[in-house]
Amino acid sequence: MIPLRLSEAHNSTLAYAAEELAYWLRQRFSEAEIPFQFDLRVSENHPPFCWSIRTADDTITLSGHNAACVLHAVYTLLEQIGYVFEIDGAHWRSDASLDALRDWSLDVQPAVNWRGIRQHLNFPMDISSYPLAEAKAYIRSLARLRLNHITFHSYPDQWYEVPLPDGKVRYAGQYFYGQRHDIPDHPIRSVLRNQRTFCIPEHEAEIDDEPRNSRNAITWLHALIAEAKRVGLRVQFSFELRERIMEESLATVESILTSYPE
Repeated sequence: MIPLRLSEAHNSTLAYAAEELAYWLRQRFSEAEIPFQFDLRVSENHPPFCWSIRTADDTITLSGHNAACVLHAVYTLLEQIGYVFEIDGAHWRSDASLDALRDWSLDVQPAVNWRGIRQHLNFPMDISSYPLAEAKAYIRSLARLRLNHITFHSYPDQWYEVPLPDGKVRYAGQYFYGQRHDIPDHPIRSVLRNQRTFCIPEHEAEIDDEPRNSRNAITWLHALIAEAKRVGLRVQFSFELRERIMEESLATVESILTSYPE
């Protein structure tokens, strides 16, 4: 095993940092070829958002202000030995070598503290039409670019339910700004995962069952938020509020907080 020490064994983001370091090292080197042991350490002595890498003989210490910063130190180290992380995956430079870690140390203070994107979970070409596994992979790719923030934006009736005064419910799962995109009778069907209508593929069979479709949408985003938190992203949820009565607006906010306590 690659020798790894963690300063906080139960920190899920720090554990993920160790998992990522071991995984990417093993893609190119056998364990016998790796002459270092790695110490992953959260240290509030670092300024916020900062991280550092220190090499002393055969020990490399990766430390940062919080676990997300330690994860960013991991990707900085991997880039030093030859990895290039892009949104479409990881690539490997031809001059890559573990020798690049010898006598190497680095302190990083990012030019921008909060680095991320705002995802409008609304249109057929964004991740709201991805299977959950692929949406999670996209989130992990953002973290490898050392982003640390994501906003998920919802329009009404897409990713949260709203209880109505008459006891009924406005259901979630109304993808793509409430417009249904059925697939035309066209040869394009042969290369699509959806068969009848564009949506998250694993939810298509229940898309006409409003309560189930609603729960499926909320479960999907709940899992995606959990993955974003695990890989060190700060999560915000934004939404378009259309209610004109304050009580109804507050009910919408309460519903969102109940569905997504993270």
